[in-house]
Amino acid sequence: MKRGRPTNIDIDLLKKIVTINKDKIIINQTSIVSKHDIIWKSISKEMNYSIKPESIYAFVNCNRYNIKSELMPLQNTEIDSEVNSSMASSKNISSDENNSDDHLPDDKPLEFSFRVNREEFSELVVEKIYQRKQGKKTNYYKQNTLKDGEWQIYVTNKIWELTRRKCGYNFKRNYVLQDKQTGNYKGSCNCTSELQGKFETEEDEVTFNITLTHGNGSCRKTYVRQPLRDKFGEILLHHTTDELRSKLGNQLIRPNEPEPPHLPKPEVLRTLKKEFNAAKYYNDDPVTAISIMHANRYTDTIHYLSEIPFYVHFWTNHQRDIFCRYAAKNKDTCVFIDSTGGVCSKFIKRNGTKTRILFLYIIAAHFNGQQFTVGQMISEAQDTVTILHFWNNWLKYGFPQPAEVVMDSSEALLNATTMALTGYKIIDEYCNAIMKEEIPSVYIRLDVAHFMRLYLTDLKKFPSMIRVFYLACVGKLICITDEKEMKQWIKAIFTVALSEKTGPLPSGEESLCSLSKSFLRKGITEQQDNIQNEKDDLSSEDESDDDFNNYEDKTSNNNAVEMSWTAWGTKIIDEAKKDLYCYGPALPKKNSNVAVFPPVVPPLKANSNASSKVLVKKKRVDEVTEVLIQYIQGRTKIVDAGTQNDNACNESVPDSATCKACPRGDTPSGIHRCLRCNKPVHIPDGYSSHIDGQEEEYGESQLCSSCNLIDPTLTSQLLAKRKFENWRGEVKPKSTKKPCSVYFGHQPHIIDEKLLYDKNVGLPLLKNGGRKELKAVHVDKRLINFSNTCAFDSIFQILVAAACDYHELLEKYFGPKNPKDRIVTCGVESVSCVTNVASYAGHLFCNYPSLIEVSVCPNRCHVKRTVLPVLSIKVEALDDDFDLIFEKYIFFKKRCTTLGCTEEMEVKVSECTIGDIVIFEPYCSDGRPVRRKLKSISRVAKIKDTEKLCLLGVAHLYEPKTSKSSFDDKNKKSIPGHYAAISLRSDGKWIIYDDMWDSPKNIKNNFDDHAAALFYGKLKEQKKVTFNS
Repeated sequence: MKRGRPTNIDIDLLKKIVTINKDKIIINQTSIVSKHDIIWKSISKEMNYSIKPESIYAFVNCNRYNIKSELMPLQNTEIDSEVNSSMASSKNISSDENNSDDHLPDDKPLEFSFRVNREEFSELVVEKIYQRKQGKKTNYYKQNTLKDGEWQIYVTNKIWELTRRKCGYNFKRNYVLQDKQTGNYKGSCNCTSELQGKFETEEDEVTFNITLTHGNGSCRKTYVRQPLRDKFGEILLHHTTDELRSKLGNQLIRPNEPEPPHLPKPEVLRTLKKEFNAAKYYNDDPVTAISIMHANRYTDTIHYLSEIPFYVHFWTNHQRDIFCRYAAKNKDTCVFIDSTGGVCSKFIKRNGTKTRILFLYIIAAHFNGQQFTVGQMISEAQDTVTILHFWNNWLKYGFPQPAEVVMDSSEALLNATTMALTGYKIIDEYCNAIMKEEIPSVYIRLDVAHFMRLYLTDLKKFPSMIRVFYLACVGKLICITDEKEMKQWIKAIFTVALSEKTGPLPSGEESLCSLSKSFLRKGITEQQDNIQNEKDDLSSEDESDDDFNNYEDKTSNNNAVEMSWTAWGTKIIDEAKKDLYCYGPALPKKNSNVAVFPPVVPPLKANSNASSKVLVKKKRVDEVTEVLIQYIQGRTKIVDAGTQNDNACNESVPDSATCKACPRGDTPSGIHRCLRCNKPVHIPDGYSSHIDGQEEEYGESQLCSSCNLIDPTLTSQLLAKRKFENWRGEVKPKSTKKPCSVYFGHQPHIIDEKLLYDKNVGLPLLKNGGRKELKAVHVDKRLINFSNTCAFDSIFQILVAAACDYHELLEKYFGPKNPKDRIVTCGVESVSCVTNVASYAGHLFCNYPSLIEVSVCPNRCHVKRTVLPVLSIKVEALDDDFDLIFEKYIFFKKRCTTLGCTEEMEVKVSECTIGDIVIFEPYCSDGRPVRRKLKSISRVAKIKDTEKLCLLGVAHLYEPKTSKSSFDDKNKKSIPGHYAAISLRSDGKWIIYDDMWDSPKNIKNNFDDHAAALFYGKLKEQKKVTFNS
C-alpha cells in the first residue's frame, strides 16, 4: 500500500488541461516556462483552485505522473549543472561503444572512459604530508593525491552522464604517482557494485578508465562533500530545500529516467542547512552565545543578561557620548521609547521551557536633525518591573535623565517610566500632580497616533457625525500648548460625554452640557475666523505684496496643524442641522488619566522602527543582537559625523569646554576618569571638575568639561544609583594609600649608596617630575612642582648606568651635590623644565667640556682656546670611520681674528684636551630628524694608543603625536617631544630608561633610534660590575 494520504487532485483533468496549454508551457520544445509565468495561474483557475500554481509547476517540472514525458520528446541534450566544476563543460569526452547494460550479460562488467585536458587535471592534484610510525619513531613523507571533494563530484557527474546508473559510489582512496602521469582510485556502492578506476597521461590529455561491476540490492545516495556542501548552504539561506531540489532535478534528470545518486534528499539538505546556520553562531544555546559575545567581542556593549525571564540590555559607549553631548547643549532633552515584536524567534531555554514572544524595546533621540537610538532591550517579559529595570540600568550607565519622554499608551510603559523618571509610584499620582500645577522632573507625553486611537476605540459605537465631532475636539486638544486651556477643554469634553440630557434647564437657563458644547463648537471654529480677520487687517494697511505674501507663508507654516483641525471643525458644524446627542460615559471613564498626558508630534516616531527594519525575517535572538549592534555602531558614527560637521561650522566652543593640555601632547594617564562618560581626564582646574560631596583623592572620578555642563542634580542621582553594599569590605576592599613619592625620592643619598656597592642589586629609575603620583619638592622652605624633566632624566640615567659599569666616571661626576639644586634659583612655585637635551647637557657640563680646542696662527698673532661642552657633527660622520671623527669633522682651520691678519689658524692636536665625557649632537643639513639603527652607531673610537672613546648611551627623542587637522607645521614645532635614555651596558645589551615607565626594558639592535645626543666616555680600562638592570 502506498504511504501517505490519498490525493484529492483529478490527475486526468490536470493532464488534459496541461496538454491543451502545451504551446504556452513548452519553449522551443526543450524547456519549460518559468514558475512565475501567468499560465500556471490560469491552469489553477480552470481546476477551481484545487491546486496551487506553484504545485502545478513542480508536478510538470519533476515529471510527476509522467506529465513532462508526455509534453516533451526524449532529448539527448548536454546537461549544464551548477553542481559540476569547471571541467564539467569539457567537450573532450569519448566513451566505449556500449554505455548501458541492456546488451551486456549480468556477469560482465561495464567499462568506459573519458578524457580531460592536462591543465584541468593539474588543478585537481595536490601534495599532502603523511606520517607513518615505525616503533617509537615517526616518519613523514609527501604524497600526491586528488583534491578532496572536488574529484569525487567530478567523477560522479561523469558516471551519471555516460551510464545513467543510479548507483551512488562512495570513494575510499586514490593514489597519484610522483610524476603525476598515472594513478588509480576505488569506490563502492551499497548494492555491492564496485568501481575500479585508472588515469593515464597522453600528451596534453588525461584519460580516465573506469570499470563498474554489477550489484544486487538497493543503492544509496552519495555523500554531499565540500566545497559543494558550503555552496548548497549559501543557496539554502535564501531558498527552500524543495526549490533547490527542483532546480537540480531540472538540470540532471531527463524524461523517463531514475533519480540520480548525487541529487540530495530533502532530509540531507535540511540537516545541511541546520549545520551551515549553526556554524555562524557562537553557541547552540542563544543565551550562552550572547554570554560569549559579551565576554569577547562586545564587552562594553552588552551590559545586562538574564535567562529567567530572558532579557538583554545593550548600548554602546558612543551612543552615551553623543547623548551626553546632546544633554549638555539642550536642557529640554526629549527621547522616545517604543517596542515591537516579530524580530526574534522563540527558543527553548536550558531548563526545557520555551520563551514567550520576544519584544524589542528602543530608546531613540533626535539631535541636530539626526535621529539615533540610545538604548535597546530584547525581553520576553513586557511587564512594568522589567521595563523599570531597563530604565534604571540605562540611567545607571551614565545617560542623563531626559526632560521629556514620548511613548504610546501602553500602561506598562507609562507605569515604568513614571516610577523611574518622575518619582511618583503610579500614574494617578503623576496625573494629580499635573492637575495641581506641580512641575514634574520629567514630562511624559503620548504620541499623537496613539492618543487619537484611544478615543477612536471608544467612539466606534457612536454615529458617524458624533464620532467626527469628538475627534475634532480631540484634534483641537492636541494643538493646545497652554496648560489652563487644556484643562478647560478636557472638562468640556467630559461634561458633554457624561450628560444624559441636552438642551436648556426647566428654568430656561442653559445647562452645563449646552455651555460646554457651545464652548467646544466655538473653539473649533473661532481660530479660523481670527486668522481671516488678521489677513483682512493686514491687507488694509499700506504694505507691499511681497511683505503680505511672506507673512501669509509664515502663518501657514506655523499654524498648519491648527488650521487643518479648525477647517475640519467648521465643516462639521455646517453639516450639523440639529443638536447632537453626545452622551458617552465610557469615553471619560477609560481616558480620565490619559487625557492629562499632553500629546506631541515628535520627529522621532517617523523612524522609530528603523532598527527593526534591518531584520528581514525572524532570526535567533543572539543573531538579532549582533545585527542590531553592528547597525547601531554604523548609524551612530554617521550621526556623530553629522553633528561634528555642524559643530565645526556653526558653533563656537568656549575655552572652558576644551582641555588645553591634550593639544600640547600631554595625554591623560587614565588615573582620573569622568564619572559619566568614563574617558580619561586631566585634573587641573578648567580641564575637569571635582564632584561635589566627594573626597578629592588619588584616582577619584571627575567630570570632564563636556559632562560638567549637565545638570548637577542628575549627577547626584547617578552617584546614588551606583552605590552598593560593601559587607565587611569584601565587595570593594579598602585601598591602602601609599605615601606620595617626590622627585629623587625621600632619601636621595640612596642613589649614592647603590652606586658605591660593588654588587648592587638594582639601578635607580628616575621618574618624571610631572607624574601625578609625585608630590612637591621642598627647596629652601618652598614647595616646587616641576614637569617635563625628561631632558635631565635621560642624561642622568645614561650617566648612572655608565657609573655602574665604569668606576672612573663614578669618582669624577658623582659627588655630594644634589642635581635638584638647579631649580633653586628659579624662585617660583612651579617650574616647567622643557628644553633641548643637547643644549641642557652643555650647561650641565660647562666645567667638564667635551673638548678644549687650541688653535695657533702661523704669524703667531695669538693662541686661541675654545671650550666646547657639546660637539655638533653632521649625520654623515656617523656613517664614516669613527676613528677619524676629530680629524675630519671636528678639527678644521679658522680665519685669524687679529686685525690685519689674513692667515688661517691651525689646530694643535697635541695640545687639545678631550674630556672624560664627550657629547655629540648629530644634525642634518636639511633639518630632517637623525634616524639610525642602534647597530649602525659606532661603539668605540680610538683617540690614542692607550685611550679610546666608548659609547655610553643615546638620548632618544619621541616626536609629539599631533593631528593634521588640528595643527600646522609651526604649532607642531612648538610642541615639545619626550626624551628617553638608551644605555649600552658593559655586557653589550641595550637598555631603555623612560621616566614615564615604572621599570626599564631591553631593546634590540634594530631599534630605530631618533638620536638627539650621543654620549661617549674616555676610558683606559674596563671594569665590569655585576648588576641587575
